Amino acid sequence: PFARACYGEKLGGVVAVLYDICFLMTMMCAGGLAFSGEGKLLQGFLGVGYWTTAIITILVSAALCLYGSKLLAKSSGYMMYAIVGVVLLITVLALTHGDTFYMSEYVDAKDTSFLHAILGAMQYGCFQSTIVFNVMSVSDVLKDKKEARKAIGAGYVITIVLMICLIFTLFSYTNVFDVCAESLPVMAVLNRLGMKWLQWLYVILMTLAVLTSAAGLAHAGNVRFDSLFSFIRNTQLRRFVITAILLGIAAVGAALGFQAMLQQGTSIVGWAAIPVIVIPAFTIVEAKARRAK
Repeated sequence: PFARACYGEKLGGVVAVLYDICFLMTMMCAGGLAFSGEGKLLQGFLGVGYWTTAIITILVSAALCLYGSKLLAKSSGYMMYAIVGVVLLITVLALTHGDTFYMSEYVDAKDTSFLHAILGAMQYGCFQSTIVFNVMSVSDVLKDKKEARKAIGAGYVITIVLMICLIFTLFSYTNVFDVCAESLPVMAVLNRLGMKWLQWLYVILMTLAVLTSAAGLAHAGNVRFDSLFSFIRNTQLRRFVITAILLGIAAVGAALGFQAMLQQGTSIVGWAAIPVIVIPAFTIVEAKARRAK
């Protein structure tokens, strides 16, 4: 319905299919990265196997999706407060107990040009634009435009703050490129700090972050594909089955390899989102919304 409202009946049907492809690619990449990151973390920290972590995450995410958008929005909100608090704490401790902080030009960077940084940020932003599916799936909890604007503003500020905190955390060590070469760079920083309690906090943080990502993606899939599974009459069972299938796709994506998903997978989704989501949003959809207003 969203695609048809934006692009008309004929073109909307085509765009809806493109949206589905983008969503499933995002499910594999974003979900796969979340699963893979948590799997690596718990395997190294607690000795827990990857598939054990994946199955538990799928079951908990499915439970969060069973009762619809209100429970998911509320639980994700509480988890986000915890995530922001822990990230800020890690950043402060890394900056105060790490090496001397330098804002210098690193000659061994892949590309030190400002243009490269801008293009990298744009590509990451285009990859994140696929969050539109998650937003649509829980938009029913927003009562009016005022609440929508508050949600957009809060999401924007929180994302920017978390990204800046992450950068400062990694730059808390002068040999930042050695840290970034690690598969889990933030954990590498915490290992150097030597604070066991902080490592435990980070493990909890990662678990919460994976649950919010996985449950959000799964709920978007539940809203989108609910009609395809209408033969399952029990609503909770239907949601559980859809969630298990979608997060199973993410788990398979994670099994393909963390670096492959991070470097190739996210790049492909980012480029694909430009013609499918980003450009139409600022041209066709924007123009139609203005005419309707």
